[in-house]
Amino acid sequence: MAVEVIEIKDANGVSQRVYVDKIGTDNVQVVKVGFGVDDALTLATTTSGLPVNVVAGSTAGTEYTEGATDSTITGSAILWEDASDTLRAVSVAKPLPVQVASGVVTLAGEDHIGEVGGNTAIIKPTVTITTSAYTAGDVLGGKITLTNAMRKINGSGVLQSITIFDTDNEKAAMDIILFSADLTVPADNAAWAWTSADFGKVLGVVSIASTDYKTIGSEAIATISAIGLPVVATGSVAHLYAVAVLSGSPTYGATTDFRPAFHLLRD
Repeated sequence: MAVEVIEIKDANGVSQRVYVDKIGTDNVQVVKVGFGVDDALTLATTTSGLPVNVVAGSTAGTEYTEGATDSTITGSAILWEDASDTLRAVSVAKPLPVQVASGVVTLAGEDHIGEVGGNTAIIKPTVTITTSAYTAGDVLGGKITLTNAMRKINGSGVLQSITIFDTDNEKAAMDIILFSADLTVPADNAAWAWTSADFGKVLGVVSIASTDYKTIGSEAIATISAIGLPVVATGSVAHLYAVAVLSGSPTYGATTDFRPAFHLLRD
């Protein structure tokens, strides 16, 4: 039934209204709840909710305070819905799942934060040669791999200089050809021959003359600087590759006498 109004008189003979309703077979009085101070009450409605003070134990206030730690937390600070409608408490083992929404700002190009370029690297590959005589046109040391020469796969940069350490003082003239990806190279001390599939991988060539070397003690050092050759790794790794093709005919005394160093400025 609808809410009914009953008028009764108070002790002063003034009419007062009482609102009643029926729940089942029982008549109940309808009471409106207000909050505030005397003579300034606010009626509790859907827009003016009744303020509630959460009580934990015998102490009024919130269950936890900012920065508090508790080894036996009562309840869960936050829950999320797992598979099969299972509620999970957020924890290190069950972190809150996050889905990247459309419209968010993402990094363009590469996913790299913090290091933004101008990274200098000196790559010193280990090259093994033979002690047999070489002739002009031979490959010195086979394929030279510049491991992680670029900062990332498909990374780019600039070859600034090349230094040759010749511990046998041979001062051999040579051309060093740079490649962007792995290639097929004749063996050490064998004549250089092009493979057509590798020609498109060439980045450039740096020539080293016998007059570029300086003898210091009993060893020779040559540095070709200000090369400024743009380079890029186009394979599935961040490596570059090089081949040294001799113009002279040296005979080295040890398998470690040829030690190249490549100086790179990486993007």
